[in-house]
Amino acid sequence: MVMTFNGLFSISLTTLSKIIIRMIMKKMMPMITIMTNMKWLK
Repeated sequence: MVMTFNGLFSISLTTLSKIIIRMIMKKMMPMITIMTNMKWLK
């Protein structure tokens, strides 16, 4: 019982972390592109 719960918990944690990372990347990507564009312009 505990083993299965731990397994499900770890899987949910990994999926959550992946979703959070994707959200952060989506939010950060425009900023990164703007920064790179500024660097290239300079």
